[in-house]
Amino acid sequence: MTVPDGSGAECSDIAPRLHRRVTAGVGEALNRYGSGFSEQTDIAALSVAEVRRAYEIIPKVLSPPVGQEVTADQVEQAIGEISRVLRGHRPRLMAALYRPLAIIPALTKKTGATEKTELSLNHQWLAWCWTSEAAWRALHDPPGEGVPPLTDTEVEVLVPLAARHRFLALSEPYRGGRGETGFLPEDAAHDLFGRHTGDVFLARSRQARWEWSELLGRHESLPALDGAEQAEIEAETDLLLFEYPTDGRARKNRARSARPGPPLAIGPDRRLGPGRSSPYATEDIGFASGIIERHLLPRYRVLTAAHAALALSEYPRLGRYTAAATLCLGVLTLAGALSSPWLASVPFTDQSTLDVSAILAGLTYAIGLTGLTVHGRTWALPWLLRIPAAAAIGLFIVTTMHPSWWAAAFEPTGMEIPGRDEGPEPPLGPVRVALLLALAAFAYLLANARNTGVGIGAALLRAFLVWCAAAAHSLLIALLGLAWVVPAFSENGHIFRGAWALHPDAVWAALLQAGAWCLVAGVFSQILWDDRPLTAPLTHAHWRTEQR
Repeated sequence: MTVPDGSGAECSDIAPRLHRRVTAGVGEALNRYGSGFSEQTDIAALSVAEVRRAYEIIPKVLSPPVGQEVTADQVEQAIGEISRVLRGHRPRLMAALYRPLAIIPALTKKTGATEKTELSLNHQWLAWCWTSEAAWRALHDPPGEGVPPLTDTEVEVLVPLAARHRFLALSEPYRGGRGETGFLPEDAAHDLFGRHTGDVFLARSRQARWEWSELLGRHESLPALDGAEQAEIEAETDLLLFEYPTDGRARKNRARSARPGPPLAIGPDRRLGPGRSSPYATEDIGFASGIIERHLLPRYRVLTAAHAALALSEYPRLGRYTAAATLCLGVLTLAGALSSPWLASVPFTDQSTLDVSAILAGLTYAIGLTGLTVHGRTWALPWLLRIPAAAAIGLFIVTTMHPSWWAAAFEPTGMEIPGRDEGPEPPLGPVRVALLLALAAFAYLLANARNTGVGIGAALLRAFLVWCAAAAHSLLIALLGLAWVVPAFSENGHIFRGAWALHPDAVWAALLQAGAWCLVAGVFSQILWDDRPLTAPLTHAHWRTEQR
């Protein structure tokens, strides 16, 4: 079996599943940065008898002899021996760090013969895990006698490679179809570090995930990732967050690919069991929330964030229903307010159209608040609640402005507005000014999206999605303000209320003006926040260590 590695060489005997996992995300970028050795050189470096002897215990781990068990001490001794062998020879260490799967063709070779042995997928995965674990320890444990130590600069460059492969190797058993048996036997993963060491495997898997997440969170400061493209960084983020994410190369080439699957759950309750509504432990939800907040939302990946957040709800099905109800009611509210303002009142009621729309707007936020209360902060992340909070500042501005701002909307009706003096007409009408403000908000969002490093097409799409969400929030806030705040607190508010009832066909212009002010306030208020993007959650407190 041969699998092309994308660089012109062939990775012989490596399972396609493991090969795809290693080359996804920033895998190719790390190889571009690589140590300068070819694949065949790395395989040769790991094919020596000293290395092969250290792996002889693997078959006993997967299929222990009758009446015998491979203890944790024996496995620790084997991994320690692999780490010692790697540290003692720089080319071996580099091969294990840059191409840990090279151990597979190295183990299949027979010394002094041309034929090869076949390794099962389970054997390959276990060899990958041990190699990655040994390489990680080789960088962190003090060198043995006669072993030249690595410099601090070398360790800083190599640690991200070791952390990434360690995470990918240890998380592999947790990837796959939910409710289906994985490619490993039920007890193979739990016996990776010795018989009945499932708790050790779980702890190290979670630690590996946190280690690589912390490093990826400051990828711009890592020399090994200098050559990584933005699409590759985002694909690597998906490897952290999802079970089987989309291929970074497919995304870069704009090819259609499958959904990223459910968020990755590392724990004993990964698969749904009787009486459980969610397979995610508190640690999984907290980690995924951090990835969404620090990686997805600042890059305006709102749809991907929504896909992950809804799956992480304590009651996923109810969470989806709540989200759908909130979204549908918000769209219905805006459609009714903008498309039917000429109706004096809603049938079977004495309420005006915008009065009813304001009630529906309030109900929309009430349902959203209920969802936040029931499902928690993760469920609320994709709703960008910082925008309506900032849009309320725009509503305050509208309330304190001179009544001429809404009087201009009723100018075509011939209505007399007290205090409005005669004078030259402005160069632009109120509706055109509102559209100009909305365009300025979109330009600001586009600049933010483009500055994250994504392509022009992706930046346009993401900025437009965030702009739509911000515009919807702003119009809903403006509806609430025009219905209940402006008539009560604005100058000549009672006249505005009367104009609303007498000329409902002109109210939509006032709504657009108020919505534009709320939109501008909601978007441009980002410049007042210290290192907080517009899409950040509505909280200012942090309890996790800041990125170094």
